[in-house]
Amino acid sequence: MKPKSNAKLNLKDPTIVILAYFLGEVVSDQKIIFEGTAKQLREQQFGEEWDGFNLGDGFKIEDVEVKVFEVKDEFDSNLEISKIRYLIGPRDLDPNKINFKNKA
Repeated sequence: MKPKSNAKLNLKDPTIVILAYFLGEVVSDQKIIFEGTAKQLREQQFGEEWDGFNLGDGFKIEDVEVKVFEVKDEFDSNLEISKIRYLIGPRDLDPNKINFKNKA
């Protein structure tokens, strides 16, 4: 399943993408499930049309329904995204009950 995104982020090839997964309402225990370039993620998982996620986007990873709960980005001197980190978890978690304070 390809994720749908309304906004274009224009993630270029050198942009580093990190997908960090957590299981429950406490975000301190995370697993990095992908760290590489936007191009690599397109080739390995989402196809050439993919250009990032928005908060709340849902998709599947290894047959598990997940959702984006947090997006953090860093910019280079040209104000282009150089690194973007997505914190994802099970789709059915209530975002109002997630404790982000002790995350890694």
